[in-house]
Amino acid sequence: MKTLLEHNADCNKTYMSYGLYPMTPLFQAVNVSSLQCVKLLVEAGAVINPDCIETVSLDSAMGNDSSTECLNFLLKAGAKRNASNGAAVHASARGRVAGTARRSGRGRGRDQGPRQQQEQHVACGEEVEVKVNPKDEHATKREIAQLKSSAIKAIESKDYFSATMWYTKAIEHDPNDATLFSNRSLCLLRMGDGQRALLDALDCRGMRPDWPKAYYRQGAALVSLKDYTNACVALLDGFKLDPENAEMESALREAMESLKISKGGAKAT
Repeated sequence: MKTLLEHNADCNKTYMSYGLYPMTPLFQAVNVSSLQCVKLLVEAGAVINPDCIETVSLDSAMGNDSSTECLNFLLKAGAKRNASNGAAVHASARGRVAGTARRSGRGRGRDQGPRQQQEQHVACGEEVEVKVNPKDEHATKREIAQLKSSAIKAIESKDYFSATMWYTKAIEHDPNDATLFSNRSLCLLRMGDGQRALLDALDCRGMRPDWPKAYYRQGAALVSLKDYTNACVALLDGFKLDPENAEMESALREAMESLKISKGGAKAT
């Protein structure tokens, strides 16, 4: 990337991903938590837009240390650029607060109606109250439907990275939809990120404690992390909710077998 930028490559060049959103090099660098690329692009003049901040804020809140480094760098860079116009900094703070709130559960259950809302943001070290006019409800639903459709297409082509991105954007619009967290957990698991898959599964279970799928996702994530004891507990809880679920029963048996082997037992033949 450094070589390309030194030869005057356009650091803000965009392309349409699935015909929905214009993607920039900075957004892609943020998605893979590459601090080195983020620094190179920002120093070359890349635009720091709210999507970049919100995406890296979410990953940071989920415990990604590299994303936290990217977030801190972008916030500092944004503050310098916008000393006379704090709009981008306000957007950055909003994404950071929203991401943290979602992880702690404070972001759930908020009023999503058409009334004008008030949100408190932190920008440049000061608390400021900003009035937010939400999007039209029908337009938001249409956008969520488009994002889900794009995620499904990405999954069908085994592009789990893109699917995760689409589900993340959908969650930004509707953080109370447990199915979005369940589906993103699946994508993260298939990308080999068991820790983040577990976090999404736990969020899903917290929102819908009566949904067997949430327990299945939790169990699958725990198995990937080789925490077979807790995987068995989660899958057993899910099986109790749906005793006819063959997939859950099979996963539970496999987890119990893995637990037995991990403790030195012989595999059943």
